[in-house]
Amino acid sequence: MVPAEVRVRGPGGERSLEALVVAGFRERLVGLMGALPPGACPVLAFPACRSLHTAGMGSPVDMAFVGPDGSVALSRRAVPPWRAVLCPRAAWALERVAADGPWPEEGDGVRLCVQTGREALRDRRGI
Repeated sequence: MVPAEVRVRGPGGERSLEALVVAGFRERLVGLMGALPPGACPVLAFPACRSLHTAGMGSPVDMAFVGPDGSVALSRRAVPPWRAVLCPRAAWALERVAADGPWPEEGDGVRLCVQTGREALRDRRGI
């Protein structure tokens, strides 16, 4: 998993969420079911993702699907366990254990800034 920052721009202004980019098959399959590294934030970003599931999870999950233009195409809060959500227009997706507080809403602009190696954070719209 690679650390990242998700920058969300909506009617309430701009805000940031810390995230981890999930790339490997096993990491993608497990998602929030597995143990995250110590101190890791609970927001996961899934590149090239058009569907998320909550199979095997013990609590509801917040999901947001981002289109190739960087806008949120679909946002769902508190999706119960043993459900799947599909968004054919998505280029990538965000997921966290359901929580109060800000979450990307449909129409918000979203940028994913990923840090790799020694490089500074760089913007990624349609990872």
